[in-house]
Amino acid sequence: MESRRLSSRLTEVYRYGVPALVALWGLGTTSALISRGGGSLPLAIHGVVVLLSAALVLGYYWLIGRAKHVELCGDQLIVRGFGQSIHIPLCDVASVGGSRFTNPERVWLDLRTPGPFGSRIHFIPPQRWIRFASVHPLVAELQQLVAAGSTAEAPPAPRVDERSSALRVALALIAVAILGLLIAGFAVGTLRASEPYSMARSRVQSDPRVLKLLGEPTTTGWWVMGSLKRSGGGGYAELRFPLHGPDRQATVEARATASDGVWRLDHVSVRSGGQRIEVVGTPGPE
Repeated sequence: MESRRLSSRLTEVYRYGVPALVALWGLGTTSALISRGGGSLPLAIHGVVVLLSAALVLGYYWLIGRAKHVELCGDQLIVRGFGQSIHIPLCDVASVGGSRFTNPERVWLDLRTPGPFGSRIHFIPPQRWIRFASVHPLVAELQQLVAAGSTAEAPPAPRVDERSSALRVALALIAVAILGLLIAGFAVGTLRASEPYSMARSRVQSDPRVLKLLGEPTTTGWWVMGSLKRSGGGGYAELRFPLHGPDRQATVEARATASDGVWRLDHVSVRSGGQRIEVVGTPGPE
């Protein structure tokens, strides 16, 4: 028997494309703020952007990311998602509901017997771009079909067709990668917004020996590694970041400490090839 698609053909775009764009927007906004602010923007701004991006991605996933592919085949629903396919008799559906004033629209099916996807199945119906203030007409249609089949005998447990778990592994890796990028962007933004980084960058970009070695003007790379610890009025920072000039590239290493809220550079050096310039202090232990 030929099946009829109930869920939107754009389900995958809504589930994965939109969250990916939101995550990229968060990273791009953070990068733009860092570049425009030159590392001088308050840490709170970077934190708000990253946390807002993460909240949007998680909230969107909770509403849309769990949507499944749903087809109607005779008196059964075929539900697919995350590498699994299950068949649910219409008489196992307790109720059907739908959203209002949302785009994309959502339809959900509450089951009498919880299955591999839980007791509620979400899916995105074919979208109506104008009249989405009312419940999708597919909800009323499914309610009629469910009511017509409610006199059937109690159904058996949903039949599960196991597929390869490669899709679930790939989705988990994508989610971990997006979260990792957000965390990395926040960590780098924190270091670039710190006072020790600003002080070290200013010292190396004004040192005549560094300018002679690398050429003018010099620019710093976006990626910053290291650690930054604060405790009361004290603190410790150890940073490492790239420095580019027209003639050569170099790596800056800096250490700083804070006392009574005032930061002081203890050591700053610039390495390029086999040459090393001590800009502040003396080299520490290798």
